[in-house]
Amino acid sequence: MQFPSPPLPFHRGGGSFLTEVRQIPPQLAFDFEGHLRYNRPPMSAKRQYFGTDGVRGVANKHPMTPEFVMRLGQAAAKVLGQGASRKGARPCCIVGRDSRLSGDMLEAALVAGLNSMGVDVHLCGLVPTPAVALITQQEGASFGAVVSASHNPFYDNGIKFVGGDGYKLTDDEELLIEAAMTNEALLANRPHETSIGRTHVLQGPQNVTSPMPWLPCRAAGSLA
Repeated sequence: MQFPSPPLPFHRGGGSFLTEVRQIPPQLAFDFEGHLRYNRPPMSAKRQYFGTDGVRGVANKHPMTPEFVMRLGQAAAKVLGQGASRKGARPCCIVGRDSRLSGDMLEAALVAGLNSMGVDVHLCGLVPTPAVALITQQEGASFGAVVSASHNPFYDNGIKFVGGDGYKLTDDEELLIEAAMTNEALLANRPHETSIGRTHVLQGPQNVTSPMPWLPCRAAGSLA
């Protein structure tokens, strides 16, 4: 059996997000329901936290503190989960991490932020970044997130996001997340009761000979 190659988390070559927003005025605003009214930040805007591959830093020092990461998760939920929300569906995020000591702490903070904004989280444990990209794409999730700082020293950590297509976010999307982090009214608009997000652990197939035992089994309803 041949398995599809996972999409690498690089920039899109011209995806629908940029195609759809080229004619929209270069403004950033949010409507009273907390949705983005315009999908393109000012052309002069510069990213403050996102670098070439997500947000990174020394774990437990700003910006890689639990408080910051939770707020980052809330902002990402508003920006990356709005497509599902507008369709009346529950946004879903695939989350993986590496084996750094701070991974448990920051993953918990990220998940709390996502859940608080109504995003269901599916944890796939210790996996490489391309695995999260592959699962996100194949399972039709709204977006994915990885708690990892790649080749950085062990005391660092980071958060990187991929879109629903499994590819790295555009600069515009990262700017929108940063803008959402500073919008108190936006982040104060949170779901209640049964609309709060839930967290599940992805279960792989029972076939232990599978070359990817962490891969969720769609047929078994892993994302149900």
